[in-house]
Amino acid sequence: MGIEIKNITKKYGKKTALDSVSLEFEKGKIYGLLGRNGAGKSTLLNIIDGRSTGFDGEIYIDGEKHSNKDRLYFEDIFLISEDNLYPPDMSINEIFKDTKKFRKSFDAEKANAMLEKFGLKAKSRIKELSTGGNTAFKNIIGLCINTPYVFFDEPTLGLDAVNREVFYRLLLERYSETDGTFILTTHLISEISNIIEKLVIIDKGKIILNDDCINVLENSFCISGDKTLLCELTEDKNVISKQYFGNSASYYVIGSEIPHSTVTGLEIKKLTLQELFIKLTEDEGRETL
Repeated sequence: MGIEIKNITKKYGKKTALDSVSLEFEKGKIYGLLGRNGAGKSTLLNIIDGRSTGFDGEIYIDGEKHSNKDRLYFEDIFLISEDNLYPPDMSINEIFKDTKKFRKSFDAEKANAMLEKFGLKAKSRIKELSTGGNTAFKNIIGLCINTPYVFFDEPTLGLDAVNREVFYRLLLERYSETDGTFILTTHLISEISNIIEKLVIIDKGKIILNDDCINVLENSFCISGDKTLLCELTEDKNVISKQYFGNSASYYVIGSEIPHSTVTGLEIKKLTLQELFIKLTEDEGRETL
């Protein structure tokens, strides 16, 4: 089944953080939930997790309405966020022990084995950790709790390149061992393009893309050349952005097979995930989907 979200609207005063959002997170997939700062990513995850209330709409977890918060929070969902909810004077080892008390599925032995991979020590206190160390410590908890749904909100914050690679590898190992669902938000978009299966992009509180990542990238491209020829060639295409350079232009297209143009002077190339994200969410040049 999975997580089904129906018409979720969340406001903070006059600001609408989520605007009638509806989507489904399928079970057993790795999702990339992407958006610019303030787009609504964290708000959505906090609502699903039960940390944020006062919203309109409905959420179903494996067919059960999001009303039995205790069961959902303690058994089905775990959210790793940027917020540090752990007492600063406690050691990593002490927190692992407490986590085991409240989360029976937590594998403390596995968690302790992961510490060395990230260069952490069990006796270190939370207040002694760097930003990256704090992120790694929380990631370990998320990777070692065997819940059906695990959300990682900015799991690479402060991590160096080596520890980011360690996290991605351990995530894929955990995924291969279970049928869990993992949702990642990150600004390091290029690094997750080969990891995520499903892609959700949120912008200004609205879902603007929800599709298989491979499908999206296979059918997204930039075509450059004479702007008159481009206009003719892309007449029936979904052009999401245009850039002009005198008589030349670049058109960014999504949702179409890459054309095999024989027109001299036109250049066609696939978009990377980061290029696609930028063109979908930039304020200038964006077409309405």
